[in-house]
Amino acid sequence: MARRTQFALSTLNLYNLNLPGLRMYGDTQGWDEPAYDRKLEWIRRTILQHPSDVWGVQELWRHDAIKAVFDHPALTDYALLVPPGHSGQKIVCAGAVKKDILVGEPEWINRFPDKFRLESQGGDDQTPTVAVRLNGFSRPVLHFKVRPRASGPAISVYVAHFKSKRMF
Repeated sequence: MARRTQFALSTLNLYNLNLPGLRMYGDTQGWDEPAYDRKLEWIRRTILQHPSDVWGVQELWRHDAIKAVFDHPALTDYALLVPPGHSGQKIVCAGAVKKDILVGEPEWINRFPDKFRLESQGGDDQTPTVAVRLNGFSRPVLHFKVRPRASGPAISVYVAHFKSKRMF
């Protein structure tokens, strides 16, 4: 491992990266081939123009689609982090990490810990009581570890896709 003096992390929303012609949500046709090719080129160009040791990505539908992005001579030093067997049943968070700094195996966190609570009794008369019931993530959170310096500690990295939902 070469001595590193810098370490860069980046995040990128893939805007529903899927293979052409495959369903996404209510769109039964999905991307056509020219739109898919433009999307791949835009993502690849973004990654090449902004070198980073770690890429966290959101809105990936299929492993083969992100593999196509990294099928480039300048990007062969990345390990792709995609849930095993992921084949488009839902969108996920994924990653690309320089192979020489990845430590161990990635994991996708689907559920909150059993004892997790989002509650508050306020604290004063102007603050309402809050109780939110959540037990899982609609987009599993990717967790993995990297070691940027051979003699340094491993660092945990989390890739999350935050969504806001309006209630009327």
